[in-house]
Amino acid sequence: SVFYVRFNCRRYPRISVHFLGKLVRLHPQEVLENVQVISLSLGGISFILTKDLPINIGDVFDIQFVLDDDCQSMIHEEIIIRRTNGLCVGAEFSHHDTYKYELDFYISAHGGAFE
Repeated sequence: SVFYVRFNCRRYPRISVHFLGKLVRLHPQEVLENVQVISLSLGGISFILTKDLPINIGDVFDIQFVLDDDCQSMIHEEIIIRRTNGLCVGAEFSHHDTYKYELDFYISAHGGAFE
């Protein structure tokens, strides 16, 4: 018998979400497209584009969205594209040394899991 095992090791817990957001070019700063944020962790984000854009692994953008918490916290984070699959994009937050307390509290309150 042959068994296939796939390990999915994550550093941070992840939650599924449904937020509208904006993908922004950094220089010159320009909103490229509205996106649907579908997954969130302290280390990164997954989102769906509404149209095909020339996005490559390693590209750097800003992502902006509002959490549906009591404060309606506005999140602005620089991201590095790590994977693409059609219109679905996975990205890592660039600044690992900055504590993102809004995201941490939000993810903890919504049952973040290592999925």
